[in-house]
Amino acid sequence: MYYLPLENRKFFTDPIGKLYENFEDIVDMLKNHTVYTVGDVVTHNALNNGITPAISIIDGITKRGEFIAINATDMVVFNVNNEAGTINDDLIVAIGNADLMKPSIIVVNGEEDLALLPLAAIAEDNSIILYGQPNEGVVVCNVNKEFRTKIVGFWKLLESD
Repeated sequence: MYYLPLENRKFFTDPIGKLYENFEDIVDMLKNHTVYTVGDVVTHNALNNGITPAISIIDGITKRGEFIAINATDMVVFNVNNEAGTINDDLIVAIGNADLMKPSIIVVNGEEDLALLPLAAIAEDNSIILYGQPNEGVVVCNVNKEFRTKIVGFWKLLESD
């Protein structure tokens, strides 16, 4: 299991990609790309705009603690436990399995806050990963060599046991 030490949490507060205030501003740019989502609101917005992510990772609640209904009827569903501030082996395995059975949705009992990191490892080149930036909007990450280099840097901020 990997975990984020308290002293390194500050490095995860700024968006890793480009921040957009409104989801509607990015819908056109998502066309002709494989899309992955992390977070309930982002996944909900993608599906409501006719975008079926290859893999979505949600935890069933929003920043405000509200439950968001996700219509995942055409997606393979994986359930996994993962504590806040961690990436456990079950989450990594679920992401790998979801990659084999797209479109898939991983429902995390706990928290999906760091799921971007292992998701980036399997995301297709030239795809787009979307995740929510609390109280600010949606972050668009273009999966390419530069993005993968950033992700390696974030992995180095984690510790394992």
